[in-house]
Amino acid sequence: MATLLLAEHDNVSLKDATNKALTAAKALGADIHILVAGKGCKAVADAAAKLDGVRKCSWRMRPPTSTCWPSRSRR
Repeated sequence: MATLLLAEHDNVSLKDATNKALTAAKALGADIHILVAGKGCKAVADAAAKLDGVRKCSWRMRPPTSTCWPSRSRR
């Protein structure tokens, strides 16, 4: 089973917390998949895909019509 790592970033670069989490994930010994979520962060996803130990990188943008990702109803 793979380890899923959620990338922390500012839409420009990866935060150091992502590298620390990646180090911990490597210690588990499983494949590492990283998810980069956000609008306009393709460059971040490209950088994440090149990190040592990452087998798969996925990039997802939030839908432009929602105010949060994933969307949920408000009460």
